[in-house]
Amino acid sequence: MKITYDENTDVLRILITETPIETVLPNGADMTLDYDQDGMLVGLEMRHAERYLPNPGQVDVVVLPSMASNGTSATSSNRATTNGTRRSEELTSIGSLK
Repeated sequence: MKITYDENTDVLRILITETPIETVLPNGADMTLDYDQDGMLVGLEMRHAERYLPNPGQVDVVVLPSMASNGTSATSSNRATTNGTRRSEELTSIGSLK
C-alpha cells in the first residue's frame, strides 16, 4: 500500500495494489474510487484533503493486535509522513483484551 499527499494540489492518494485501474468512479464531490477489471478496489483519491483531514501530510499506521495465548497483546505502530520519513516503535499492552 502506498499513500501520497501532494501539498500543491491538496490531493491525498491511497494506492492499495499495483493492479492496473480499469474503472474510476466518483464517490461524493471530492472522492474517487479506483477498481481493477475484477471489480476489486485498487485505490482512492481525495481532493481538497485539508478540508477533511487535520494534517494530510502525516499518516499514522497502526497494526491491530492479535490475541496472544497469555491474554496480552502487542502492536506495532509506524508513524510516517508522506515525504518518506518513518519512525517505528513497539507498543505493548499488558492485560486481557476480554
